[in-house]
Amino acid sequence: MACSWKVVVFVVCASLGIQYTAIKTIRTYGFYMCDVSDAPPHCFFTFGRMPRLSGCAAQAAASAAAAAKGTAGAGGAGATAGTGGTGEDSRARPSELAAAANVAKIVETAATATAAPKRKHILIFATTRSGSSFMGQLFNQNPEVFYLFEPLYHVQATFVDTGLRFRHAVDRRALLGAYRDLLRNLFDCDLYFLENYIRPAPRDHETARLFRRGASNALCSPPVCGDTPTASSSSSASSASSSSSAAVSSLPSSSLMSSSSSSSSSSFFSPPSSASSSSSSSSEPEEQRCLRACGPLNVTLATRACHARPHVAIKTVRIPEVRDLRLMADDPRLDLKIVHLVRDPRAVLASRMLTFTETFKAWKIWNATGRMPYRLDAGQITATCDDFVRSARTGMSRPRWLRGRYLLVRYEDLARDPLGKAADIYRFAGIPMGKAVTGWVLSNTRGDNQLGRYKYSTSRDSAAAAEGWRLSLSYDIARYVQEACNDTLAQLGYRAVESADELRNLSLSLVEERAFVPFL
Repeated sequence: MACSWKVVVFVVCASLGIQYTAIKTIRTYGFYMCDVSDAPPHCFFTFGRMPRLSGCAAQAAASAAAAAKGTAGAGGAGATAGTGGTGEDSRARPSELAAAANVAKIVETAATATAAPKRKHILIFATTRSGSSFMGQLFNQNPEVFYLFEPLYHVQATFVDTGLRFRHAVDRRALLGAYRDLLRNLFDCDLYFLENYIRPAPRDHETARLFRRGASNALCSPPVCGDTPTASSSSSASSASSSSSAAVSSLPSSSLMSSSSSSSSSSFFSPPSSASSSSSSSSEPEEQRCLRACGPLNVTLATRACHARPHVAIKTVRIPEVRDLRLMADDPRLDLKIVHLVRDPRAVLASRMLTFTETFKAWKIWNATGRMPYRLDAGQITATCDDFVRSARTGMSRPRWLRGRYLLVRYEDLARDPLGKAADIYRFAGIPMGKAVTGWVLSNTRGDNQLGRYKYSTSRDSAAAAEGWRLSLSYDIARYVQEACNDTLAQLGYRAVESADELRNLSLSLVEERAFVPFL
C-alpha cells in the first residue's frame, strides 16, 4: 500500500507518453479511409500532413505492402521449415522493412504525380462605381480562375433584415467578422457556408437567389449550368433576377454596389442564328442570358467547379479599409493577393449619380439646375474619399503583414493601357494571364461607347469611358468634391481643375504620372 501512489504516477506518465506518441504519429503520417471495394474513387483523405492523393494511391500502397509482406512471410516460413530458424520476429523484420520502403516509394511517386500548383486567392478590393466590374472580368475570363461577384451582398442583406443598422462599433465589428468568415470559407471553396446568408434558404443545396450569379463564367457553364434551358429554369432565373434587383434597392445607399455583365466570350452561349436574334442578343447583357438559360444554382456542383479550378478570385465593394483584411492576410492557409482598385472620386460620384438615380437625387438636381440643395448628403462621397486615402496610406506604408500581398491600381491607368496593366496585375497575382484574357481585353476595350448603355456593361472604349465624367459633371460639383477630398486627390495623384474650361478640356490630363509598385 505504501507504494500505491508511485504506481499511480507511473501509470499516468506512461499513459501520457503513449497518447503523445500516437498523436505525433497521426499528425506526421496521416491516415486514409478507403471503401472495401476495389473502386479507387471511394478513397479519401481524412487527416494528416500528407498530400491528398487522387485515385486512392493510399489504397494501392497498402495493397502493395500487404502483398510484399505476404510473399516475404511465405518465403520466410519455407526457410524456417528447411533450416529451423531462430524465431518469427527475426524472420519477419527484413520483409517488413522492404514493404515499408515500397509503401514510401509508391506514396512519394503518387504525391509527385498529383502535386498541383499552389492555389492563389485574389481579392479585388474596391468601392462602388470605381471600375471593379471591369477588373473582375480580367479574372473571370481566365479558365483557371473561379470568380465570384460580390458574395458579401448576402451577408449585408441578412444584417439589414435583422435590424442591425451598424450605428455602433460593435455592429461594424460583427459585420466585418461575418465578411471575413465568408471570404475565408469561399476561398476554400466551401460554398455551402454561403447558404447561411441566402434568403430564402436553399433547399437541397439549390437556390435561384444567388446575387449576380450570371457575372461568373464558372457558374454559367457546364457542369454547373446545363446545356438545355427549360421552362422552369427560365421562370426561376426571372424570379432570381427580379428578387436581386429588389434587394439592391432595399439596401442603404452606402451599400449599393457596382456590377458587371459576363463576357460575350463564354463558350456556353451559342451565337445567334438570325438577324432578329442577333439584334435581341446584342441589347441583352450576357448575364441576363445566363439567368434565362440556367436553372437554380446547385451549390454542390458549384463547389466541385471551384475545386476543379486552380485559383479563386472574389470581388467586393463592402469592406471599408484594407486594414480590415489583416486577419486574412496573416492567415498562413491563404495565399492572399489584394488588388486595391481606386478611381478619381469626382468620376466615382458622377457614375453613382448616373446609376443610382434615387439615392443621389439631390446631387442630380444640383448638377441640372446649378443650385446646391439645402439638404445634401456629403457623406455619400466623403466617406469614400476617407476609405480611399486611409487604405492607400496603409498600403504605401508597407507594413510587414502586407508584404507580397498588396497592389494599388488606379482605374485610369488600367483604362489607358488595359493590356499592359492587366499583365502587371497577373504578374503580381503570380498566375499566367493566358490568351483568353488577352483576347477579352482587346475585344472589350476598343468598342463603341453605345455598347455601354447598359449601366453594368464592361464593353466600351475604356479610355473614353474613364474621361467621360468630365463632360457631364458640373464644375461646381467637381470643385466641391476637390475641396472635400483634397487629401485623397493628392495621395492618389489626381489634379484639381480651376475652371469649367479645364474640366471640359479632355486634352488636359487630370491623372499624374505615378508608378504604384507592389510591396514584395
